[in-house]
Amino acid sequence: MYKKISNIVSAVFSPFLVPTYAIAIVLWMSILFVVPLSSKLTVTGVTFGLTALIPFSLVFAMYRLKAVKSVELTERAERLLPYLLAVVCYSFLAVYYHLVHSPIWLTMFAVAGGLTVLVTLIINRWWKISAHSAAMGALTMFVYLLFKYQLLMMGSMPLLYTMIILTGLVGTARIILGHHTPMQVLAGVANGAVCVLLSSLVY
Repeated sequence: MYKKISNIVSAVFSPFLVPTYAIAIVLWMSILFVVPLSSKLTVTGVTFGLTALIPFSLVFAMYRLKAVKSVELTERAERLLPYLLAVVCYSFLAVYYHLVHSPIWLTMFAVAGGLTVLVTLIINRWWKISAHSAAMGALTMFVYLLFKYQLLMMGSMPLLYTMIILTGLVGTARIILGHHTPMQVLAGVANGAVCVLLSSLVY
């Protein structure tokens, strides 16, 4: 039962989907809620396409060709090409945010996403750090910074608490499934959080 729940949690909070959750929070719960609905949907769609659809399509194609054992990329050696593509996709996303005149803090979040993947890729050469936890750590730190700089709507404190709980839940799920050790989960959270924090120094 626990493994079944853990699989669901891992799927719902896949690193492919977390950036889309982030942009949804920004466009519907921050000061950018005034953006027209059509623009919100466009930005969300582009974010989903670049950070979920394109990278997952590559992973799925590699899985069908038997180049990887699982779409979750459980083996360290399988992660090089998908992670490199993810870095490129995040770079394009940052450029897109800049071109549509997004606030600098949103553009830098995309930069932080690419940096998080790059750091994960480098560490992955020697140690299997958790990408799920890195994504959740990045999102939680992003929500914290939005709260700190008063960019979220009123009553946003429960959102921050929810993100902290979800980060712990995702990390626990990865451990239960046997994909990572507690240290690999904690390292992943730290990776994502630090990358977002460093990106915030720009603004």
